[in-house]
Amino acid sequence: MSDKTYFEAIPAEDCWQLLHAQGVGRIAWANSEGITILPVNHAVVEDGIIIRTTPTGLLGELAHDVTVAFQIDDVDTETQIAWSVLVRGRARELTEAERADRSMTIPEPWAGGERNLLLRISVEQISGRVLSGE
Repeated sequence: MSDKTYFEAIPAEDCWQLLHAQGVGRIAWANSEGITILPVNHAVVEDGIIIRTTPTGLLGELAHDVTVAFQIDDVDTETQIAWSVLVRGRARELTEAERADRSMTIPEPWAGGERNLLLRISVEQISGRVLSGE
């Protein structure tokens, strides 16, 4: 890495813009098997993140108010510029009222099969970092 390496924070407003611009991230939580991290496609709504999954899979564990971390990032090895946005919060199943809200963006699942469990991550903390090796 170059002597001109820099590392700086991304302002919260820019973190939100990056969350809106990316369609795929990783969600992490602790369960009986240890720390689990899975890629998911998502949508951003107001102060939260929506994920669509199946209630019988690993992500189904998140329907009951679970502490999670959610991350998106981008790495360009050619230019040696990378950024990352980290969200900390709680995941839970959407309420019936939230499910009925037609203005809410619901992501289309990439995986096949029935995906009728809608999860919302309430964002409690958001932070971002950019790294450059120039």
